[in-house]
Amino acid sequence: MKPKLIILDLDGTLYNLEDVHGANYALQVQFLQHQLEMSDSEAISMLEENGVYPIITDHSKSATELFARLGLDMNEWIHYREANFDVTKIDKSKAVPNSTIKEFAEICPLVLLSSNSYENILKILDYIEIDSKLFKAIYCSDNTLLNEPFNKERAIQIISHDFKVDYCNMLSIGDRYQTDVAPIEELGGNGIVINHPTQLPLVLDEL
Repeated sequence: MKPKLIILDLDGTLYNLEDVHGANYALQVQFLQHQLEMSDSEAISMLEENGVYPIITDHSKSATELFARLGLDMNEWIHYREANFDVTKIDKSKAVPNSTIKEFAEICPLVLLSSNSYENILKILDYIEIDSKLFKAIYCSDNTLLNEPFNKERAIQIISHDFKVDYCNMLSIGDRYQTDVAPIEELGGNGIVINHPTQLPLVLDEL
């Protein structure tokens, strides 16, 4: 296909998620414990029952979307993760080069869609030396979603409306099927799953 709009995921797609996943998972467990007054084992069980695992799998789901569904205070979650996220854990040598993102942006409008927070996204892009201006827009858990609980399928609907592009002409690229591809397929769009950021240039070659 020749897409009219490309959606890129961030975590695990533009840099190696394994670099920070362990620390992120610990934050998710701690936040759930605090919010619902759970034991460590109870929080871990709830996360796993909802597809949030201590290791990365093809079926992993978003902790942010889970917290939103549970009705937890999303502002508290955003502030908590921003205060405790260590961007220096990312191995820059394994991240996608800026030149690759620039080539994607030359194909058609390029947007970034992530369950991460806006501040963390900008922090990560700056650290791995990707120009945020290459993206026509950034949609995330605390930005551009009409104050609704974060949900990628709903976010894709908003992107389609904002850019006036039908779902069938949109392509979503990410590292997890459940969070990055399944939502757009449900709407009639297309998606590609990559296993590692080094595969993103291969997708570019195909396009």
